[in-house]
Amino acid sequence: MAAVSGALAAGRRLRIRYVTAADEASEREIDPVSLHTQDEHAYLLAWCHRARGRRTFRVDRVLDATVLDVPVEQHDVDPDVDFTPAGDAPVATIVLASPARAVAEQVPVESVRDLPDGSFEVRLRVTNPVWLRRLLLARAPHVLSVEPASVAQDVRQAARAALTAYERLPGSLG
Repeated sequence: MAAVSGALAAGRRLRIRYVTAADEASEREIDPVSLHTQDEHAYLLAWCHRARGRRTFRVDRVLDATVLDVPVEQHDVDPDVDFTPAGDAPVATIVLASPARAVAEQVPVESVRDLPDGSFEVRLRVTNPVWLRRLLLARAPHVLSVEPASVAQDVRQAARAALTAYERLPGSLG
């Protein structure tokens, strides 16, 4: 955070090592534009020279940051960050049992519909399939249905891979 703040204050470029939610690490040179917070996370809006475009980086996913002795270039970057998922992102519809109610309160959903049996349905935009997979795996006992079927298939494959990995551990019953 010190390097990020220092680069912003001095108008200097940063070299960062960054890991995505999909656990993919990369090294980039970026021109920092502004720092934002959303919920409990800080985000750095920047011009990414590798992507040749505006990118938003979650600060806690920056593995390393070095302030370079290169001034930031001027880029046509809107300094505002909209954390609302894009309207063209695919929609997932998930029915959850009542004990998972926190999902509707903690996750940006488009709609919540209570069902007669006490369960509820959420519709949300999927901007990050890895994040959705983790959400569904963490709440697996309470997931009653998932649409589209491709999302359910992705979660099934991840769960099977996890079970297979645990079966290979020494001392496992499998």
